[in-house]
Amino acid sequence: MRTNKGFTLIELLVVIAIIAILAAILFPVFAQVREKARSISCLSNEKQIGLAVISYTQDYDEYLVSGTNGYGGGSGWAGQLYPYIKSTAVFHCPDDSTPPGTNAHPSSYALNNNFAYGTTYASCTGPHGARAIAQLNAPAKSVIIFEVAGSGNYDVSTELLPVAQGGTLEYCGGSPSGNGTGQPQYNLPAISGFAASGAVLTIATGELAGLTTDDVTGGFAVYGNNVDGRHQKGANYVFADGHAKFLKPNQVSPGVNNYSENGVANPDDHGNPLAAGTGGTLKDGSTPAATFSLI
Repeated sequence: MRTNKGFTLIELLVVIAIIAILAAILFPVFAQVREKARSISCLSNEKQIGLAVISYTQDYDEYLVSGTNGYGGGSGWAGQLYPYIKSTAVFHCPDDSTPPGTNAHPSSYALNNNFAYGTTYASCTGPHGARAIAQLNAPAKSVIIFEVAGSGNYDVSTELLPVAQGGTLEYCGGSPSGNGTGQPQYNLPAISGFAASGAVLTIATGELAGLTTDDVTGGFAVYGNNVDGRHQKGANYVFADGHAKFLKPNQVSPGVNNYSENGVANPDDHGNPLAAGTGGTLKDGSTPAATFSLI
């Protein structure tokens, strides 16, 4: 006579224990894979933005995007590039958890405001200074776009329109700009632009090279409380020649424009750490892979 024999309780417990162990091993791996996919998607967005920068430069006599902020802050740059991209989704990083406002399509990225200058204009709607690519010593090393968090309550596709037509032009544009120190550049805020409701505009790059908690307003808070950066100990950047790249925070020199190409990142008269020049070194003698300085 044939009988069917089932699993014993001990055998079932052993199988469950093995599955639990495998799950504990694999779930963190799956999470890392998902995060890597989001980081790559974000980098792909920035590559498209970089192509838009080059297209804009070709159409405007080799002058780079500089934003609509007539005070030199550089906010409003995304609206200038939107006609070359035609997608609000490209301006959103999948790892940016900032909740958008009603009918808002904000940018997860900001313009290095060293690319915007000219402080004599009384209105944000007027033209102002822009950098020509020929003025740069090292376009492939000069950061033009970097990652931020907390941006919202505007639409990159309409921000060049007057307020009466649903835009933000009179308010200098909503898309943010700033520098990598988290400090104000003279009388400008650390990051200018529209913050999401209940949020604060923060840098999402991680703590950049040569900085300490004493160098930045609010300590680590300017980096969204993440000293390692938005994507697995780093962030993505767009450079003035149009290429995009992932870099660790300690590879990037932050701040306002330096005084010389070979300058060292010493504090300026306002106490702000300066970026190392495009051919310069940081305070520890290391050479950065990228810099916010244009000189």
